[in-house]
Amino acid sequence: MTNQREMQVMHQHEKEGWKPVRCGAPDWLFIKIEKGEIIDCKFVEVKSITDKLTTEQHLWRKVLKDFLSAKYEVTICD
Repeated sequence: MTNQREMQVMHQHEKEGWKPVRCGAPDWLFIKIEKGEIIDCKFVEVKSITDKLTTEQHLWRKVLKDFLSAKYEVTICD
């Protein structure tokens, strides 16, 4: 289930040309496609200003960034 903050982040990324893929851990995989080819991707975790990453989310961040060299960001929404 997608919450309001996650939808806000999805719409903002769509405006910037990203295509959302709902994955849950982290919340989103965004991809950019040109001429049928993936040209960029990033993972995005959505949190409220008071939320903290869970232990599992910290593990995902570490694996994605440090071991797979993937782009990963945490987006804070009100």
